[in-house]
Amino acid sequence: MRNPSTYFSLTFIEDIWPDFSRSLKSKGAKSDYFMLCCDICDFAKKDFLLLTEDDTQSYFDSLLSRQMNGKLSLDTINVKFYRLHSLSKFIGQHQEEYKISYLNPFSYVTIPQISEYIDISHVPTIEQMDAILSQTSSDARLFLIVSLIIRCGFTVGEICSMRSDSFVQDAAGNYAVRITYRNKTRFVKLPLDIVALIDDYTTSYAINSSFLFYNNRGNPLRPRDLQRLYASTVSFDETLPKFTLSDLRNGAAAYMLKCGASGKMVADYIGINPGWIHRYDKVLKELQVSAVDYTNIKIVPNISL
Repeated sequence: MRNPSTYFSLTFIEDIWPDFSRSLKSKGAKSDYFMLCCDICDFAKKDFLLLTEDDTQSYFDSLLSRQMNGKLSLDTINVKFYRLHSLSKFIGQHQEEYKISYLNPFSYVTIPQISEYIDISHVPTIEQMDAILSQTSSDARLFLIVSLIIRCGFTVGEICSMRSDSFVQDAAGNYAVRITYRNKTRFVKLPLDIVALIDDYTTSYAINSSFLFYNNRGNPLRPRDLQRLYASTVSFDETLPKFTLSDLRNGAAAYMLKCGASGKMVADYIGINPGWIHRYDKVLKELQVSAVDYTNIKIVPNISL
């Protein structure tokens, strides 16, 4: 087993590590876990107990970059994640014993699933997305939410966290929304058709909450409640497969790429690591890009607010 990282605190190396390592059955497992702890602490240049969510995400982003270069597999990255997460969970469960205050910084790390590619069956066509929008047109709130996903590629979590005071306009007249989700903030430019929908929605409905989408108590709409609303509103059949809201987001990303946006531009816009973009490669091949496809989606409301 290698020498301890110079960033390890006495609490970690003398108390926590010995306790945790006793649960590992083989010397090989202990060595692998220990080297992984050293690696992430050397990367972040801080003790394991001081790692933040930004530190852990940056570490796995660096691993994803190596995966893109063919130096690591997604299986290996996921194994590293589950090992670090299990140690961090152990610390959280025993923090009173160690007389520390600790929050698991691996809880919100975003890494790809083991499946490397998105199947074409999980990417709706323009016609199918239009059919879904048409079915939600009787509910102005749901129509706007689905439009935000199809047009801008927002996640359900980002949608539910949107605040009514987070929309801004720059000197050039461009509109954007400030998204704060999982302790990360980014600004997302909004196309004018979406701006018009948001303006109609906020004008027609009194916003009695600091959140754009909220429940009867004024609290932010919960992702599971949004999923239920969507499932109960849209009727699926043999011509319209049961696409989830995540599938609609896949469609948003795929069509941005299809219409000429670079992988990095799409990754930056929808807030994912560029390493994820390769997952759309098979989708794009099957979509058969041609010159006539270089057009923009435009969502036109057909609702009475």
